[in-house]
Amino acid sequence: MQTVQVKSIPINEVIKDIAKLFEVDYQEFCGEYMVEIPTYIGKGFIKGISFASGLGVIFYNCTFFEDTEIQFNIDSIHPVKFLFCTEGTVYHRFDGQDKVNKIGKFQNAIVANKGRKGHIIQFKANQPMQMNSLEIIRSKFQDRLICDLEHLDADILKLFQDQQGKNLFYYAGYYSLIIAKLFNEIEMFSQDRFLWHLFMEGKTHLILVQQIIQYKDDLNEGENKSILRQSDIKLIQESSKYIHNNLSILGTIEDIAKEAGMSSGKLQSGFKELYGTTVNEYIQNSRLKVAITLLAETELSLYEIQDKIGLSSKSYFSKIFKDYFGISPSKFREDNKNKILQNRKRLSK
Repeated sequence: MQTVQVKSIPINEVIKDIAKLFEVDYQEFCGEYMVEIPTYIGKGFIKGISFASGLGVIFYNCTFFEDTEIQFNIDSIHPVKFLFCTEGTVYHRFDGQDKVNKIGKFQNAIVANKGRKGHIIQFKANQPMQMNSLEIIRSKFQDRLICDLEHLDADILKLFQDQQGKNLFYYAGYYSLIIAKLFNEIEMFSQDRFLWHLFMEGKTHLILVQQIIQYKDDLNEGENKSILRQSDIKLIQESSKYIHNNLSILGTIEDIAKEAGMSSGKLQSGFKELYGTTVNEYIQNSRLKVAITLLAETELSLYEIQDKIGLSSKSYFSKIFKDYFGISPSKFREDNKNKILQNRKRLSK
Protein backbone atom coordinates (compact mmCIF):
# COMPACT_ATOMS: atom_id res chain seq x y z
CA MET A 1 0.00 0.00 0.00
CA GLN A 2 1.27 3.47 -0.85
CA THR A 3 0.92 6.20 1.75
CA VAL A 4 0.55 9.94 1.21
CA GLN A 5 1.09 12.02 4.35
CA VAL A 6 -0.51 15.46 4.32
CA LYS A 7 0.71 17.86 6.98
CA SER A 8 -1.10 21.03 5.90
CA ILE A 9 -4.16 23.17 6.57
CA PRO A 10 -6.09 24.87 4.89
CA ILE A 11 -7.21 23.28 1.60
CA ASN A 12 -4.92 25.19 -0.77
CA GLU A 13 -1.93 24.02 1.28
CA VAL A 14 -3.33 20.48 1.30
CA ILE A 15 -3.37 20.38 -2.51
CA LYS A 16 0.14 21.86 -2.69
CA ASP A 17 1.32 19.23 -0.23
CA ILE A 18 -0.20 16.39 -2.27
CA ALA A 19 1.36 17.77 -5.47
CA LYS A 20 4.78 17.86 -3.80
CA LEU A 21 4.42 14.29 -2.57
CA PHE A 22 3.35 13.16 -6.05
CA GLU A 23 6.29 15.11 -7.49
CA VAL A 24 4.09 17.02 -9.92
CA ASP A 25 3.02 20.64 -10.31
CA TYR A 26 -0.31 21.89 -9.06
CA GLN A 27 -2.65 24.22 -10.95
CA GLU A 28 -4.42 27.28 -9.55
CA PHE A 29 -7.61 28.79 -10.94
CA CYS A 30 -9.34 31.66 -9.15
CA GLY A 31 -8.62 30.25 -5.71
CA GLU A 32 -9.16 26.62 -6.71
CA TYR A 33 -6.08 24.38 -6.51
CA MET A 34 -5.82 21.13 -8.45
CA VAL A 35 -3.33 18.29 -8.78
CA GLU A 36 -3.58 15.60 -11.44
CA ILE A 37 -2.75 12.05 -10.37
CA PRO A 38 0.55 11.01 -12.01
CA THR A 39 0.02 8.35 -14.68
CA TYR A 40 2.51 5.98 -13.04
CA ILE A 41 0.33 5.67 -9.90
CA GLY A 42 -3.18 6.24 -11.23
CA LYS A 43 -5.45 8.69 -13.02
CA GLY A 44 -7.84 11.51 -12.25
CA PHE A 45 -7.43 14.55 -10.03
CA ILE A 46 -7.82 16.05 -6.57
CA LYS A 47 -8.86 19.68 -6.32
CA GLY A 48 -10.16 22.04 -3.69
CA ILE A 49 -11.07 25.56 -2.73
CA SER A 50 -11.44 27.33 0.61
CA PHE A 51 -13.15 30.54 1.67
CA ALA A 52 -12.54 33.21 4.29
CA SER A 53 -15.34 31.81 6.46
CA GLY A 54 -13.27 28.70 7.23
CA LEU A 55 -15.43 26.61 4.91
CA GLY A 56 -14.04 24.79 1.90
CA VAL A 57 -14.40 21.67 -0.22
CA ILE A 58 -12.07 19.05 -1.72
CA PHE A 59 -13.13 17.04 -4.78
CA TYR A 60 -11.58 13.59 -5.24
CA ASN A 61 -12.05 12.04 -8.68
CA CYS A 62 -9.41 9.38 -9.01
CA THR A 63 -8.30 5.80 -9.49
CA PHE A 64 -5.09 4.46 -7.97
CA PHE A 65 -3.27 1.43 -9.32
CA GLU A 66 -2.53 0.13 -5.82
CA ASP A 67 -4.20 0.53 -2.44
CA THR A 68 -3.56 4.10 -1.31
CA GLU A 69 -3.95 5.97 1.95
CA ILE A 70 -3.99 9.73 2.28
CA GLN A 71 -3.11 10.45 5.90
CA PHE A 72 -4.05 13.87 7.27
CA ASN A 73 -1.85 14.09 10.34
CA ILE A 74 -0.73 17.68 10.89
CA ASP A 75 -0.16 18.52 14.57
CA SER A 76 -3.19 20.79 14.84
CA ILE A 77 -6.94 20.77 15.38
CA HIS A 78 -8.27 19.21 12.18
CA PRO A 79 -11.26 20.49 10.25
CA VAL A 80 -14.64 18.79 10.57
CA LYS A 81 -15.10 16.77 7.38
CA PHE A 82 -18.44 16.20 5.66
CA LEU A 83 -17.74 13.33 3.26
CA PHE A 84 -20.05 12.61 0.30
CA CYS A 85 -19.29 9.57 -1.87
CA THR A 86 -20.84 10.03 -5.32
CA GLU A 87 -19.17 7.07 -7.08
CA GLY A 88 -17.43 3.91 -5.94
CA THR A 89 -16.41 3.29 -2.33
CA VAL A 90 -14.04 5.08 0.02
CA TYR A 91 -12.80 4.05 3.46
CA HIS A 92 -12.24 6.31 6.46
CA ARG A 93 -10.64 5.75 9.82
CA PHE A 94 -9.59 8.02 12.64
CA ASP A 95 -5.89 8.42 13.27
CA GLY A 96 -5.13 6.36 16.38
CA GLN A 97 -7.94 3.85 15.77
CA ASP A 98 -8.11 0.56 13.87
CA LYS A 99 -11.81 0.60 12.96
CA VAL A 100 -12.43 1.31 9.27
CA ASN A 101 -15.65 3.03 8.18
CA LYS A 102 -16.89 2.15 4.70
CA ILE A 103 -18.61 4.93 2.75
CA GLY A 104 -20.34 3.66 -0.38
CA LYS A 105 -22.06 5.34 -3.31
CA PHE A 106 -24.75 7.84 -2.21
CA GLN A 107 -23.51 7.64 1.40
CA ASN A 108 -22.09 10.45 3.48
CA ALA A 109 -20.35 10.83 6.82
CA ILE A 110 -19.54 13.63 9.25
CA VAL A 111 -16.19 13.04 10.95
CA ALA A 112 -14.21 14.93 13.59
CA ASN A 113 -11.31 13.40 15.50
CA LYS A 114 -10.34 14.09 19.05
CA GLY A 115 -7.53 16.46 19.98
CA ARG A 116 -4.86 16.95 17.32
CA LYS A 117 -5.37 13.57 15.73
CA GLY A 118 -6.29 13.44 12.06
CA HIS A 119 -7.95 11.22 9.49
CA ILE A 120 -6.97 8.51 7.05
CA ILE A 121 -8.79 8.22 3.73
CA GLN A 122 -8.21 4.91 1.94
CA PHE A 123 -8.71 4.09 -1.75
CA LYS A 124 -8.78 0.51 -3.04
CA ALA A 125 -6.65 -0.37 -6.07
CA ASN A 126 -8.16 0.03 -9.55
CA GLN A 127 -11.53 1.18 -8.22
CA PRO A 128 -12.73 4.51 -9.69
CA MET A 129 -14.18 6.73 -6.99
CA GLN A 130 -15.55 10.21 -6.56
CA MET A 131 -15.87 11.86 -3.19
CA ASN A 132 -16.49 15.43 -2.11
CA SER A 133 -15.21 16.52 1.28
CA LEU A 134 -16.74 19.70 2.69
CA GLU A 135 -14.40 20.93 5.43
CA ILE A 136 -14.84 23.43 8.27
CA ILE A 137 -12.07 25.04 10.28
CA ARG A 138 -14.21 25.64 13.35
CA SER A 139 -12.23 28.54 14.83
CA LYS A 140 -12.60 30.57 11.61
CA PHE A 141 -16.13 29.47 10.84
CA GLN A 142 -17.56 30.39 14.23
CA ASP A 143 -16.08 33.89 14.03
CA ARG A 144 -18.21 34.50 10.93
CA LEU A 145 -21.48 33.34 12.42
CA ILE A 146 -23.86 36.17 13.28
CA CYS A 147 -26.78 34.10 14.55
CA ASP A 148 -27.44 32.25 17.76
CA LEU A 149 -26.80 28.54 17.25
CA GLU A 150 -28.97 27.35 20.12
CA HIS A 151 -31.72 26.21 17.72
CA LEU A 152 -29.39 23.58 16.23
CA ASP A 153 -29.49 19.95 17.25
CA ALA A 154 -27.46 19.54 20.43
CA ASP A 155 -24.88 17.21 18.82
CA ILE A 156 -24.28 19.51 15.82
CA LEU A 157 -24.12 22.56 18.10
CA LYS A 158 -21.54 20.82 20.26
CA LEU A 159 -19.57 19.83 17.15
CA PHE A 160 -19.39 23.41 15.82
CA GLN A 161 -18.47 24.85 19.21
CA ASP A 162 -15.74 22.29 19.87
CA GLN A 163 -12.87 24.45 18.61
CA GLN A 164 -10.30 22.52 20.68
CA GLY A 165 -11.34 19.12 19.37
CA LYS A 166 -12.29 17.70 22.75
CA ASN A 167 -14.77 15.19 21.34
CA LEU A 168 -14.71 12.57 18.62
CA PHE A 169 -17.72 12.67 16.28
CA TYR A 170 -18.93 10.22 13.64
CA TYR A 171 -22.21 10.12 11.75
CA ALA A 172 -23.11 8.09 8.66
CA GLY A 173 -26.14 8.17 6.39
CA TYR A 174 -27.30 8.67 2.82
CA TYR A 175 -27.12 12.17 1.41
CA SER A 176 -30.20 13.88 0.05
CA LEU A 177 -31.23 14.39 -3.55
CA ILE A 178 -30.95 18.13 -2.97
CA ILE A 179 -27.29 17.78 -2.01
CA ALA A 180 -26.67 15.59 -5.07
CA LYS A 181 -28.16 18.29 -7.29
CA LEU A 182 -26.00 20.98 -5.67
CA PHE A 183 -22.85 19.00 -6.43
CA ASN A 184 -24.07 18.45 -10.00
CA GLU A 185 -24.67 22.20 -10.41
CA ILE A 186 -21.10 22.86 -9.25
CA GLU A 187 -19.77 20.38 -11.79
CA MET A 188 -21.80 21.89 -14.66
CA PHE A 189 -21.17 25.59 -13.93
CA SER A 190 -19.04 27.25 -16.63
CA GLN A 191 -19.21 31.03 -16.20
CA ASP A 192 -16.28 33.46 -15.88
CA ARG A 193 -13.84 33.40 -12.96
CA PHE A 194 -15.46 36.09 -10.81
CA LEU A 195 -18.92 34.55 -11.02
CA TRP A 196 -17.49 31.06 -10.59
CA HIS A 197 -15.87 31.93 -7.24
CA LEU A 198 -19.06 33.53 -5.90
CA PHE A 199 -21.08 30.58 -7.18
CA MET A 200 -18.78 28.05 -5.50
CA GLU A 201 -18.91 29.81 -2.14
CA GLY A 202 -22.70 30.07 -2.26
CA LYS A 203 -23.21 26.43 -3.23
CA THR A 204 -20.78 25.20 -0.60
CA HIS A 205 -22.71 27.02 2.12
CA LEU A 206 -25.98 25.62 0.74
CA ILE A 207 -24.58 22.09 0.92
CA LEU A 208 -23.72 22.66 4.58
CA VAL A 209 -27.25 23.96 5.25
CA GLN A 210 -28.82 20.91 3.58
CA GLN A 211 -26.50 18.55 5.46
CA ILE A 212 -27.60 20.02 8.80
CA ILE A 213 -31.27 19.74 7.76
CA GLN A 214 -30.68 16.16 6.68
CA TYR A 215 -28.92 15.31 9.96
CA LYS A 216 -31.96 16.50 11.90
CA ASP A 217 -34.22 14.44 9.63
CA ASP A 218 -32.05 11.36 10.20
CA LEU A 219 -32.85 11.53 13.90
CA ASN A 220 -36.41 10.52 12.99
CA GLU A 221 -37.29 6.85 12.94
CA GLY A 222 -37.73 4.89 9.68
CA GLU A 223 -40.82 6.02 7.79
CA ASN A 224 -40.90 9.35 9.64
CA LYS A 225 -37.94 10.60 7.63
CA SER A 226 -39.18 13.13 5.09
CA ILE A 227 -36.11 14.14 3.06
CA LEU A 228 -35.59 12.32 -0.22
CA ARG A 229 -32.17 10.73 -0.48
CA GLN A 230 -30.27 9.42 -3.48
CA SER A 231 -30.77 5.90 -2.15
CA ASP A 232 -34.56 6.42 -2.26
CA ILE A 233 -34.57 6.76 -6.04
CA LYS A 234 -34.49 3.00 -6.54
CA LEU A 235 -37.41 2.59 -4.13
CA ILE A 236 -39.43 5.19 -6.06
CA GLN A 237 -38.69 3.42 -9.34
CA GLU A 238 -39.74 0.09 -7.79
CA SER A 239 -42.95 1.75 -6.60
CA SER A 240 -43.75 2.84 -10.16
CA LYS A 241 -43.29 -0.77 -11.32
CA TYR A 242 -45.48 -1.96 -8.45
CA ILE A 243 -48.21 0.44 -9.60
CA HIS A 244 -48.02 -0.78 -13.21
CA ASN A 245 -48.15 -4.43 -12.14
CA ASN A 246 -50.98 -4.05 -9.63
CA LEU A 247 -53.41 -1.55 -11.15
CA SER A 248 -56.40 -3.80 -10.48
CA ILE A 249 -55.71 -4.18 -6.76
CA LEU A 250 -53.99 -0.95 -5.76
CA GLY A 251 -54.74 0.30 -2.26
CA THR A 252 -54.25 3.78 -0.89
CA ILE A 253 -51.12 5.91 -1.24
CA GLU A 254 -50.31 4.91 2.33
CA ASP A 255 -50.46 1.24 1.27
CA ILE A 256 -48.11 1.87 -1.66
CA ALA A 257 -45.72 3.81 0.59
CA LYS A 258 -45.73 0.99 3.12
CA GLU A 259 -44.93 -1.47 0.34
CA ALA A 260 -41.94 0.73 -0.57
CA GLY A 261 -40.84 1.12 3.05
CA MET A 262 -41.13 4.90 3.22
CA SER A 263 -43.55 7.59 4.34
CA SER A 264 -46.36 8.70 2.04
CA GLY A 265 -44.88 12.22 2.11
CA LYS A 266 -41.53 10.96 0.86
CA LEU A 267 -43.26 8.84 -1.78
CA GLN A 268 -45.11 11.92 -3.04
CA SER A 269 -41.87 13.94 -3.09
CA GLY A 270 -40.15 11.18 -5.02
CA PHE A 271 -42.83 11.00 -7.72
CA LYS A 272 -42.78 14.79 -8.06
CA GLU A 273 -39.00 14.72 -8.41
CA LEU A 274 -38.74 11.78 -10.82
CA TYR A 275 -41.97 11.98 -12.80
CA GLY A 276 -43.20 15.53 -12.27
CA THR A 277 -46.56 14.35 -10.96
CA THR A 278 -48.36 13.27 -7.81
CA VAL A 279 -48.80 9.58 -7.06
CA ASN A 280 -52.53 9.78 -7.81
CA GLU A 281 -51.89 11.49 -11.16
CA TYR A 282 -49.26 8.87 -11.98
CA ILE A 283 -51.71 6.06 -11.17
CA GLN A 284 -54.44 7.62 -13.31
CA ASN A 285 -52.06 8.15 -16.25
CA SER A 286 -50.90 4.54 -15.94
CA ARG A 287 -54.49 3.30 -15.97
CA LEU A 288 -55.30 5.33 -19.07
CA LYS A 289 -52.20 4.10 -20.92
CA VAL A 290 -53.12 0.49 -20.19
CA ALA A 291 -56.73 1.17 -21.18
CA ILE A 292 -55.60 2.56 -24.54
CA THR A 293 -53.62 -0.63 -25.26
CA LEU A 294 -56.45 -2.93 -24.19
CA LEU A 295 -59.03 -1.01 -26.22
CA ALA A 296 -56.88 -1.02 -29.36
CA GLU A 297 -55.38 -4.49 -29.19
CA THR A 298 -57.93 -6.74 -27.45
CA GLU A 299 -61.63 -7.54 -27.59
CA LEU A 300 -62.14 -7.23 -23.87
CA SER A 301 -65.37 -5.50 -22.94
CA LEU A 302 -65.31 -2.04 -21.38
CA TYR A 303 -66.32 -3.62 -18.10
CA GLU A 304 -63.40 -6.09 -18.26
CA ILE A 305 -60.95 -3.30 -19.12
CA GLN A 306 -62.31 -1.15 -16.34
CA ASP A 307 -61.81 -4.03 -13.93
CA LYS A 308 -58.23 -4.71 -15.12
CA ILE A 309 -57.16 -1.12 -14.51
CA GLY A 310 -58.73 -1.02 -11.06
CA LEU A 311 -61.80 1.18 -11.60
CA SER A 312 -65.19 0.19 -10.19
CA SER A 313 -67.33 2.73 -12.08
CA LYS A 314 -67.92 2.58 -15.82
CA SER A 315 -69.12 6.19 -15.89
CA TYR A 316 -65.96 7.33 -14.08
CA PHE A 317 -63.80 5.37 -16.51
CA SER A 318 -65.55 7.02 -19.47
CA LYS A 319 -65.25 10.47 -17.89
CA ILE A 320 -61.50 10.42 -17.14
CA PHE A 321 -60.79 8.77 -20.52
CA LYS A 322 -62.70 11.49 -22.39
CA ASP A 323 -61.19 14.27 -20.24
CA TYR A 324 -57.69 13.01 -21.10
CA PHE A 325 -58.06 11.95 -24.75
CA GLY A 326 -61.05 14.02 -25.85
CA ILE A 327 -62.94 10.93 -26.97
CA SER A 328 -65.00 8.22 -25.25
CA PRO A 329 -63.57 4.68 -24.82
CA SER A 330 -66.22 3.19 -27.12
CA LYS A 331 -65.57 5.79 -29.84
CA PHE A 332 -61.82 5.19 -29.53
CA ARG A 333 -62.37 1.46 -30.01
CA GLU A 334 -64.64 2.08 -33.00
CA ASP A 335 -61.95 4.24 -34.60
CA ASN A 336 -59.35 1.51 -34.04
CA LYS A 337 -61.26 -1.51 -35.32
CA ASN A 338 -58.74 -2.12 -38.08
CA LYS A 339 -55.93 -2.45 -35.55
CA ILE A 340 -57.94 -5.04 -33.61
CA LEU A 341 -58.59 -7.05 -36.79
CA GLN A 342 -54.93 -6.93 -37.76
CA ASN A 343 -53.94 -8.06 -34.29
CA ARG A 344 -56.42 -10.97 -34.44
CA LYS A 345 -54.96 -12.12 -37.79
CA ARG A 346 -51.45 -11.92 -36.42
CA LEU A 347 -52.34 -14.04 -33.38
CA SER A 348 -54.08 -16.67 -35.54
CA LYS A 349 -51.01 -17.35 -37.70
